[in-house]
Amino acid sequence: MAAGETYEEFVEKFKPKKTTDDCYTPDKVYDAIRDWVVSEYGINAADIVRPFYPGGDYRAQDYTGKAVVDNPPFSILAEIVDFYLDNEVPFFIFAPALTLFSHGKRIERGLCLVSCTANITYDNGANVKTSFLTNMDVAAVRTAVDLLDAIKEAQEAEEGAVIRYEYPPHVITGTRVGRIRPQHGDLKFNRGEIKFIRRLDAQKPHKKTIFGGGFLISDDAAARRVEAEKDTEAWLYAKAMGQADGINDRGEAVHEWQLSDAEKEIVKKLGGNDE
Repeated sequence: MAAGETYEEFVEKFKPKKTTDDCYTPDKVYDAIRDWVVSEYGINAADIVRPFYPGGDYRAQDYTGKAVVDNPPFSILAEIVDFYLDNEVPFFIFAPALTLFSHGKRIERGLCLVSCTANITYDNGANVKTSFLTNMDVAAVRTAVDLLDAIKEAQEAEEGAVIRYEYPPHVITGTRVGRIRPQHGDLKFNRGEIKFIRRLDAQKPHKKTIFGGGFLISDDAAARRVEAEKDTEAWLYAKAMGQADGINDRGEAVHEWQLSDAEKEIVKKLGGNDE
């Protein structure tokens, strides 16, 4: 051991380091995804195989009468998809949401991009926004809201129940005020109408506090806060409808790219029946 090095530090140097390919899926999360695939595509759970494991060779797997539902190594994802498409192996596999559409050219070969963007915390601690690739769907690109809900519920079950606290209109917190976007001037609270607090009386028996502290506010201040939040909701809706350009809901500058004339011509020709 090096001078000053602890035994734990010495041992740690010889442990295999996990990479992005070592994102082992929590059991409850995998079960939720598998159950959704079984229901959505009418396959038998007993016919599902998981060929991706340490030391395994997915090419050597016997896929006769089987379907793959698994989390493959992301570093060779394109290679895996091509293998399954070439060999007509039914599959539903995990993919990084950020690069999902990089597989877009493969939709002509029967690939479907399932844009789910689920936040999954894998067993190595990595939190990856995850979507999916499959050849068992008639669509080329789709969402899967019920799958996303199932994953979220399973993830929370893995982590333990997560309780999110809401406060009445007469209580403001730093995070809540920071999300407010008034449409007519800033929302302001005067010193005489607010009182700093660490917790509400109702929280004391549960030994809970307001994270970061908060303020009790007067009736008038609470009314202004409610109206400002209504303004915020209206602005977010307008933004979603393309009526509020230039900034997103995190206050970041936005540049919206426009279609060229050639791209507009392509759009005009889209919409035909693929079948």
